[in-house]
Amino acid sequence: MTKHYKIIGLRILSWVITITGLIIFIGNVHEYGLHFTYNQVLAIIIVILLLVTTMYFSVTPKLLKWNEKYELVWWLCYLCAPIYLFLTNLYNSTDLGYTIKFWLFFGGGAALIIISKYILKNKK
Repeated sequence: MTKHYKIIGLRILSWVITITGLIIFIGNVHEYGLHFTYNQVLAIIIVILLLVTTMYFSVTPKLLKWNEKYELVWWLCYLCAPIYLFLTNLYNSTDLGYTIKFWLFFGGGAALIIISKYILKNKK
């Protein structure tokens, strides 16, 4: 398998992890009621923007070339990583299950993208 297909596979895997986490998170909200705090709303907005931006920059040909030159998506991931770690602690630090689900939802895709970028960069 070529390097190009491996990168596409990692991106698809990161989208699947993030979308699965989002479905689990929405299921929990539906089960326990719609009581959002400011941090939860902020986290949902950030992760949806990150997911949409990553997909958009990965699919559009002109933006894909521009993204490879300037690496905007990777910088977005680097900037969002400390935010989701901070918001995880604010989300519900007393319940380990919620913390794990929130990490999966908010950080799964972005973390996988960062790790894959690091691995691919160090292989050269």
